[in-house]
Amino acid sequence: MPDQNGLQTELDWGFPKRLQQGDDGAYRWTYDIKAQGNRAPMRTMVFICAAIFVPIALIMLFMTWQYGELQALLFCLGLLALGVGLPALIWALLPQNASYKMTGEYIEAWPKGRGNNIHRYEGVRRVTMEPRIDRIRLKWAVTGLDVYVPREDYAFVRDYIIERVPKEAEKIY
Repeated sequence: MPDQNGLQTELDWGFPKRLQQGDDGAYRWTYDIKAQGNRAPMRTMVFICAAIFVPIALIMLFMTWQYGELQALLFCLGLLALGVGLPALIWALLPQNASYKMTGEYIEAWPKGRGNNIHRYEGVRRVTMEPRIDRIRLKWAVTGLDVYVPREDYAFVRDYIIERVPKEAEKIY
């Protein structure tokens, strides 16, 4: 989508806000995570950072206790504030929304990062439906993909994916 100067922005892939089928038969959509009020990715980041920073803070508390209780506690609390505040800062600065292209053979996700980010349905071992947070989680042997879908289109995308994953794949509703 062009910006105010008529130029295509780097983070805009031109995908519609709601599920739409293109001329090529592929379905495309963008999930505006902040507009949907979905904080699940932020909670995941906080949990991971807390799992890392809490043990480090406890170790530092014991190591700095000899310099005074107040200094040790302040250092420990500062370290925890940094560890938990970092995901909140990342969340606040997060500029892009997830976009998806879904065909009969694969789901392609944006932003891409490394690789082409194309995930084929074959080899899916588990499909977890989480409509409360607008997420369908696909799990392969080693990797996984979180597909975020607007609530209005969730049932269609869920059924479309279920029809294409291997029959033996575990389905958790």
